[in-house]
Amino acid sequence: YGGGSGDGGPYVNSSAEQQENEWRHRLDRKLGKKQYMLLSTLGLQVPRPPLHPSTPLMDALGRDPLKRFVVFGDGPSMAVRRAGSEAPAALTSKQQARVDEEAKFLAKYKVRVEEEEKYRTKIAEHLRESGDPFRPQLLTDIGLELERPPIKVDMKLVLQNDPKKRFEIVGDASTHGVRMKKTEREEERDQEELEEDWRHRLDIFLSRQPQEGLLVLRHKVKRPDALSSRVNIKRLLQFDPHQRFELTGKGSNANIIVRKR
Repeated sequence: YGGGSGDGGPYVNSSAEQQENEWRHRLDRKLGKKQYMLLSTLGLQVPRPPLHPSTPLMDALGRDPLKRFVVFGDGPSMAVRRAGSEAPAALTSKQQARVDEEAKFLAKYKVRVEEEEKYRTKIAEHLRESGDPFRPQLLTDIGLELERPPIKVDMKLVLQNDPKKRFEIVGDASTHGVRMKKTEREEERDQEELEEDWRHRLDIFLSRQPQEGLLVLRHKVKRPDALSSRVNIKRLLQFDPHQRFELTGKGSNANIIVRKR
């Protein structure tokens, strides 16, 4: 298990090995000076790294190059202590009752996690099968079309808490919708298409008028609304893959003249 909101912020290291090392460091901090902690409790209190969504906690501890941890016990009583510390005595009846209670909670928690993931997978498939997964669909409509999980869930929260970050919630409270999030490469491809669309329209404009000032050109040929604000017209023309434009003049953009090559 793993993935509470307890210890530390987002994992920033990029490789799986770096993230596992950071995970062990956080587990070590959480264990602190305690005699021991139940493995299940430790796993819930320390979020697991995004590159280790299903790595068993016991395996990660066992691979510690510093040999800081000792895992002992079995079943729901499995626990971890620091290497070199004394093993705790057998659990008292009160401690055993607490272990049993936690085991019941974890069993319910595991079922909830599995059912929420099944529901997310159904919604993702539904959006893809619609023909345009990036067109928002109302949550209320999806709720009517798809069979709901056997447990009570809030669809919006289930989608917002997706570990894989596949969904984007849009609209206001009365008309919340969801669409699939585009991958970074898909976003880049969309921006490249918008850039080329603007260049193409600039090219057509200059076919009718041999030259024009850069600022006037920017005013007369509107940039695509969805194009990133980081893209400016000067760089757009300078880095045209087809080299259709010639820019002359120095200094500010007001002095730049654009011609077709």
